Amino acid sequence: MIRRPLQRTVNELGLRHSARSLSVYTSESGHSDQTNAHTAWMIAATMFAAISTTVATCEGNDVASEKEHAMEKILEKPEQKLKPPKPGEPDSYDNLPDDDEETDCFLCRTHRQGPCRPQWRKFEHCVKDQSGSKDNGSCDKYVKPFEECWKENAELYVLIALDVNQVNVRNIQIDFRFSETKALNSKNDWKEWFDFLKDEGSFKKAIEDVAGWRSLDKFVPYWKRFVILEKKPFIVNTSSIIPVTKDGMSLKVAYAVDQDGLVLGYADYDEQFEIEKAKEEKRPVPSLHKLMITLVPGMTKGVRVVGLYQEDVLDNKTEPKVHLYETDMTSLKDLAREVVPIE
Repeated sequence: MIRRPLQRTVNELGLRHSARSLSVYTSESGHSDQTNAHTAWMIAATMFAAISTTVATCEGNDVASEKEHAMEKILEKPEQKLKPPKPGEPDSYDNLPDDDEETDCFLCRTHRQGPCRPQWRKFEHCVKDQSGSKDNGSCDKYVKPFEECWKENAELYVLIALDVNQVNVRNIQIDFRFSETKALNSKNDWKEWFDFLKDEGSFKKAIEDVAGWRSLDKFVPYWKRFVILEKKPFIVNTSSIIPVTKDGMSLKVAYAVDQDGLVLGYADYDEQFEIEKAKEEKRPVPSLHKLMITLVPGMTKGVRVVGLYQEDVLDNKTEPKVHLYETDMTSLKDLAREVVPIE
């Protein structure tokens, strides 16, 4: 299998949360600040530069200007504050408790998993323990080890972040399990998928590298499959364009799932942010939303795009109408027939 470099923009991998300042792998709007592709190491460098200077709260829509304020929001009630070691001293963060504190921080929930968990937890605990300290740079020593680990496992963390959003999609599906869904029109960009197939020469060759995963349960998250198989993930990026309004309702959440309901893309759509951004940049408010979608050749067989739309109401007394719109499941094998032989 031909390995392509990971091509994603900083915002495509989501270095913004609801505050649009820092997070991992969240919403995409397809604006000009998201069109320049960077390799994974560039994403990582930007990410950690942001971490070492300004950490977003990851809760609500506020952005903290200082580390200590942000981490007080992310990680509350420290049991015992530790101090970073001085040169020659043992590292007090080498023996952290196995259990993690509960948090809504998307960044934390993502990096507490996977191979970079030890490095992340040192940084996370240090920043928490040093909140309020004048020595704001005392935790910087933990950034580089984490950065190096993250760059080595960038594609795996794309998949981990998708898995973190699985609970959000599951909750939506539960809420609408007795509701009728409506048809959603989308425009998908399959260029990278087609280019990948052409490089491989056939659909069969393109998917044979991960054949071993079929012995696993189909609901095992993508990233855990690669850990079990002891393989490096390979992903292909695609996208889908959907309208931000449907039948007088506004888009609230957009996501994509595979044939088994596993998340391939997820984005909370912040209408107010988009309005303010358009006003700042002196351009029209976009009528379309770009959802980034991640395919795993050999594992992803189909793609369905879903949009959650809600009626805008002027008072708090009226219950807004909410509807789920979705596309048909698109078969990647059928798409492949357009450009390469199947066998």
